[in-house]
Amino acid sequence: REAARNTQCKNHLKQIGLALHTYHDALGSFPPGWLDTSYNIPSSPPDNGFGWAAFILAQMDQVPLHDRIDFSEPINQSPGNANFVANQYLEIYRCASDNGPDTTNNLPPSPGLPQAVDNYVACFGKKQICENCSDTGRSDGAFAHNSSTRLSDIKDGTSSTFLVGERAWVGANTFGDAYWAGTPDNWALDILGSAGFPMNGNNSARFSSFHPGGANFVFCDGSVRFLSETIDSDPVLVGTYQKLATISGGEVVGRY
Repeated sequence: REAARNTQCKNHLKQIGLALHTYHDALGSFPPGWLDTSYNIPSSPPDNGFGWAAFILAQMDQVPLHDRIDFSEPINQSPGNANFVANQYLEIYRCASDNGPDTTNNLPPSPGLPQAVDNYVACFGKKQICENCSDTGRSDGAFAHNSSTRLSDIKDGTSSTFLVGERAWVGANTFGDAYWAGTPDNWALDILGSAGFPMNGNNSARFSSFHPGGANFVFCDGSVRFLSETIDSDPVLVGTYQKLATISGGEVVGRY
């Protein structure tokens, strides 16, 4: 059964990769990691911006939902965004091996509006993702604050750089949550992941899954691969895992 669930998860990532490329072909770049008018920090109220997965809804065969979004308004301040869009469960953004809830009441204001759970986060690179970090606005991966990464920016090679990976649901406001619509509580790590932390570790920004031994990732060339949680990883010395997360680090990726 797990083998079938893992295959389905890989198919979801394959579709996500194709949608990202279709978006790129139409608009000249990949979508922003998250959209926000504030500067140098992931998000500051009331600018809870929509994330990358919302931008590709049309390419994911979700045109009616995409057309309901008011991208000029924050997720939680436009009645249509908060009460209809953000709480829509989308199977394509869920991994069958994850038994987390369909939605959680995690969208501000308190006590919280329903927000649909997600199992896929885009790659910020190997840098830290946190509120008010001085380096947060400048990722070394394909997705960041108001980013518009092009395929020509992937200097390390499309087959050696991943775009999106898995995030296992553990619980809201813990080291295991993600939401497809965007940043529900001003944390960019709810929609992005960093290889600067161990896979399946206990940091909120990590990539993770409930598949035994690792997680699935879709690469810039559209291929989907299962990466072992024991992959060579060193955030300081830059291991293989970190090299696969950056777009133009100039690193040589060996066998893994």
